[in-house]
Amino acid sequence: MARRVVPLAGLAALLTVALAGSSGCGKSKERELFEQRRAACQGLVGKTVVEARQLLTQLEVVFQPCDTSLTRVAGDICGGAAEGPYSQPVCQLGFAWRTNDQGLCSPRSCEYACLPRVDEAQITALGIEAPICAVEFFAPQ
Repeated sequence: MARRVVPLAGLAALLTVALAGSSGCGKSKERELFEQRRAACQGLVGKTVVEARQLLTQLEVVFQPCDTSLTRVAGDICGGAAEGPYSQPVCQLGFAWRTNDQGLCSPRSCEYACLPRVDEAQITALGIEAPICAVEFFAPQ
């Protein structure tokens, strides 16, 4: 059986073509994960903090101080009314990830986050079983 020798220059050209072709085919795993997390995040209203942790496969949840100064987002049912400023304190949680897909990055950041909100009275009474009343998805693009 004869061995076939491929010139080094030819191998480099072949790899360049193969790599160039693969980057344009379909979505990267990072992009797919980003889209899965965005869809899960946008579907959190009515679910609990525990369910959010399970859906977003995130162990660390950042709680921001509860207050009435957050700006309402689409589909927001927090703070005692569906419109206008919050009349009751609302807490915002944070689930954040970093991506290596440069197509998902802005010049300043490669991080994205799901920011669910919970009424302070609910989180005080029910803890991590409190229902999520609004959600915002932040992406650097």
